[in-house]
Amino acid sequence: MSSFILRGLSADTFAPLFHLDDAALAARHIKRVVADDAKRFPCRVSLVDAAVGEALLLLPYQHQPADSPYRASGPIFVRRDAVAADLAVDEVPAAMIRRLISLRAYDAAHRIIDAEVCDGTAVAAWLQRAFDDAAVAYVHLHHARYGCYACRADRAPAGKLTCLAHDSAQSAEQQRRECAAIDFHQGAGVAGGASLVPTGGTEKMAKPFPLKPKHPERICWGCDRYCATEALACGNGSGRTQHPIETQGEDWYVAWGIEPEPDRPSHAKLKS
Repeated sequence: MSSFILRGLSADTFAPLFHLDDAALAARHIKRVVADDAKRFPCRVSLVDAAVGEALLLLPYQHQPADSPYRASGPIFVRRDAVAADLAVDEVPAAMIRRLISLRAYDAAHRIIDAEVCDGTAVAAWLQRAFDDAAVAYVHLHHARYGCYACRADRAPAGKLTCLAHDSAQSAEQQRRECAAIDFHQGAGVAGGASLVPTGGTEKMAKPFPLKPKHPERICWGCDRYCATEALACGNGSGRTQHPIETQGEDWYVAWGIEPEPDRPSHAKLKS
């Protein structure tokens, strides 16, 4: 049977939102919540349930951004200061094992070709069987009772595991080196493997980053190659890093302290 790996969302994607005031959050349809039950607030970054008293954000998230009839979004919880899940191959976290899980297998065209609802204890076996089918590109897991997106599963490559997706649970340095994924530094960050404050000592300018692309869903924003969604060049399968505008609204760069280029206000030139 084929092995798999589960991954949560990137913590960096959501970190700036915790610094917004309630009015700014409300404008984005986001709400602050405090966990009052240890088994009812599953974080989509760490893939664990928040402890009683922990602060979270409840926000809409486009978990299926593909240019496909199956494009979809829904509510998710994210814990403050959550650390990305670091799961072993074929590992299912306890927060999922104790829940009823809906699984949706997608092909390379981002269409569902198989699906199942099962107890969390049966998730690993189902995923292993699903990835035996070469037509399955990736699988989305949802909490079956509420229907909310939980996480994504990818086929684990044979041999040494390299980067599996732009939102993987690798460290920030690994993301920059292997995936050129979202990088944040000192609380302000941008997609495209770049940061406003250089982290390595070399101040090299990256390709100008579009602030308000018309069709962000058609591009992977994980590095400055800007690959088409259906033709990723980094070997990450069908994964795609979303543009911040897709999750945080059109004024996302204001909250992050990014200034548009004076001679080209639709873009920002960022330091890598």
